[in-house]
Amino acid sequence: MKQITRRNGLLGVLFAVTFAVVLIGCARAPSGQISSTDPFPATAHLVGMSFADQNDGIVIAEDCSTGGIGQAASACRSLPFTTSNGGQTWLAESRILLSPRAIQLVDAQNGWLIGSIGEQCGRVSCPNAIMETTDGGKSWQRAAMATSVLSDVRFVSAMNGWAVGQSCTPSNGCTGALVMTASGGQIWNNRPLPVSGQDIQLERAGTENAWAATIESGHAVIARTTDGGRTWQRLATPCQGSTITIDFPGEDEGWLVCNADLSEGSSANVLYQSTDGAMSWQPVGIMRLDSMAGHKTRIAAIDFISSEIGWAVDDQGHLAGSTDGGRIWTIRLNVTEPLVNVQFIGAKHGWVLGARHLWRTADGGKTWSQVSLNDAAIDHSRPARTGEIE
Repeated sequence: MKQITRRNGLLGVLFAVTFAVVLIGCARAPSGQISSTDPFPATAHLVGMSFADQNDGIVIAEDCSTGGIGQAASACRSLPFTTSNGGQTWLAESRILLSPRAIQLVDAQNGWLIGSIGEQCGRVSCPNAIMETTDGGKSWQRAAMATSVLSDVRFVSAMNGWAVGQSCTPSNGCTGALVMTASGGQIWNNRPLPVSGQDIQLERAGTENAWAATIESGHAVIARTTDGGRTWQRLATPCQGSTITIDFPGEDEGWLVCNADLSEGSSANVLYQSTDGAMSWQPVGIMRLDSMAGHKTRIAAIDFISSEIGWAVDDQGHLAGSTDGGRIWTIRLNVTEPLVNVQFIGAKHGWVLGARHLWRTADGGKTWSQVSLNDAAIDHSRPARTGEIE
């Protein structure tokens, strides 16, 4: 069994050499320092968020600009914004030479970020990195490198975490990959997954139960483990579509949204529910978050906080809530930008992430207020660095 370990001694030298090759051969590091007057550049867009509780959270922006008009970036930056008071104030204290894919804040101090170092690496995939923070996002360190293209990360504690993706070779094609740690990132183990795709989603319910879902040849498939990732069972789903979104609040209850393409450029988002851990699925109904008949929309994220109460956002700027298990959806927010994610901490406190803005609620979604990241403060106690990877 292969293991990825932290760099130290000779291993640290090897990692340093490898990383230098990555920077020279695959990606250019964006130049300059973080602007004290523009912590959220106009060229950046929001791609992810994670809240550990109602006060502590991280929002990630991606900036792929090079400063030249019409120039494509060979390396993108991750711009983390952190809050410890429920979004009343934000700090922009670091930037990372990384194209972000997924982020999770486990508790007020510990968090994880995955992504690729570079966008253009010739015929091979750019190296992927697993980054960690132990101070709530103020600083980041590289915990591990991966040859797989990682797409999602889930930690159930500060010590126990998994990341999933796919590994492709010219001789063997593409296979699903799982990297896992039970030591807070000190040691990483590699395991195969029985599903493979460019956007594998991962859900975990405790240390033993987990699900990995993706689209294979127009069909949604799910792999399930009940023994902490040692063995996996490949499960079929009723979804035939282009994208899926899953949510497993517990080891038995699960939700799946299937985005199926219809005729004349329209699509339908069909919601399914499972009460046996994805062994079987029952259709709930078609999710219509907008009133435009035949309009092509895609559900970007769902978050069920109980078997009855759920939230969903789409790429047309709609946030909708359901109080009857997903049968009826009521629009709670309608904005002019695509929405990326929704997360609730309990029944009252919730967050919605758009491409450029963030919204929050403290009354269970009855009212929403927009949060500005342009006013984020820069930490001048240490120099701003181009990348937290050294």
